[in-house]
Amino acid sequence: MSSVSPPIKEITAILLGKTGYGKSATGNTLLGFDRFEVVHAISMTSITKIIHYESNTINGLKWNVYDPPGLMNSDRSVVEDIKTAVDDMSKVMRICHERNHGGIVFLLIYNISSTFTAEDRKTYEVLESIFGNKNFWNRCVLVLTNLDTLEGTFDEWLSSQRGSFTELKAKCGENVVAVCNRDNNDERRTMKRNTRDELQQVILRRARVAPSYTLKEFNSFENVRKNLVLQYELPSLETDYNRKINEIKEERLRVKSRRDREAVLQKIAILKDRIVEKDNGTGKLRTYMDSLDLEIQSRRDPWCVIL
Repeated sequence: MSSVSPPIKEITAILLGKTGYGKSATGNTLLGFDRFEVVHAISMTSITKIIHYESNTINGLKWNVYDPPGLMNSDRSVVEDIKTAVDDMSKVMRICHERNHGGIVFLLIYNISSTFTAEDRKTYEVLESIFGNKNFWNRCVLVLTNLDTLEGTFDEWLSSQRGSFTELKAKCGENVVAVCNRDNNDERRTMKRNTRDELQQVILRRARVAPSYTLKEFNSFENVRKNLVLQYELPSLETDYNRKINEIKEERLRVKSRRDREAVLQKIAILKDRIVEKDNGTGKLRTYMDSLDLEIQSRRDPWCVIL
């Protein structure tokens, strides 16, 4: 006897994408009214500085839409961008959990007028590290904005794509929708309405087929996120740790008393604790931990012998 899935009463859409790709405008289209402030691609400055939330009930189904800040496109360093993305996505998941907003589907927003770049690919790889692998992609829909600017048909455009874009499309289970977010003439109004209906149907289909994505699952990838940040921090960390270890070695040569020795040993212990915590079991900073162990254990210098 086959079981019948309960009807879906709520969908939670989380908008993910770079500034200028039409993320906020897509949120407005999905809701059926303008609530999210839209940034034009020409400025490339993210208007969304906080996590913006709006909802609407359409045909008895509640749509929760979260619009976090744009990804990987600020004036900050790559490391700061990675940390910000991790923090923003963690906040979104906590808020969804606290508000008991279920039926999460991730909308990956991409501008159909743009060339899919290595930076775009890196952005989606970062998202995979933040949310995990399989079930994240099971809950994804690839949304292409600016359909109204396309020359030729969408099917023709889609069949012409190669490389990284086709890999991304496959990861999303071929769940791809092109939308028009403008309605400044009759043709665009009709296109916007039709593409919104298609987008909602694809999201519903994704929500029904895939298992639910929860805060518990997100938390299970905490170490993956820490390792992601560490990967991008390594160059600056290596420079910093080399400098501090050299300072300790120089200070050790100036030791004249037991008190001096104990002060240096304390500095070594504090630095090693920080490195161990930052390494998080990855082994990427093992060289620096070993170097500090040698400073503590070496008996070639009288100052480090425990009398």
